[in-house]
This record gives sequence, C-alpha cells and structure tokens, in this order.
Amino acid sequence: MFIELDILLADVSDESYKKALQPFWQINPTIEIIIMAPHRHIRKAVRAVKAGASDYLSYPIDPDEVKHIA
Repeated sequence: MFIELDILLADVSDESYKKALQPFWQINPTIEIIIMAPHRHIRKAVRAVKAGASDYLSYPIDPDEVKHIA
C-alpha cells in the first residue's frame, strides 16, 4: 500500500509513526506500507520505516526508484 506521509500522520497528534501504522496492520498484518513524502521530509519518512513501514519514496516519484520497491 502506498500512503502519503501527511495523510498517514493526519490523525496522530504527536507524530507517533507506529501508532499511525497500527490501523493498517490490524486490517492486514502482512501489508507492506510504502511511505511517499517530499524530499524535505525524508527524515520523517525514514522514521516511519523504522517504525515498521516497508520503505519510502520521495517526490517527485522517479519510475526507476519505484522498480526497487518490493
């Protein structure tokens, strides 16, 4: 699943990435979550990956970069 970082964190007041990812894992524990974020938010995207997201992509999306996600 691809999700934009701001949308992921929209319902979480304290940037708790693990808390933001939990609803997706409750629906499907094996789901792979790819975070999409503008380049200026790469550190936040990395924090989301450390919290359990599978990977991240930065904007603008590079088709060659997408090939490496899986």
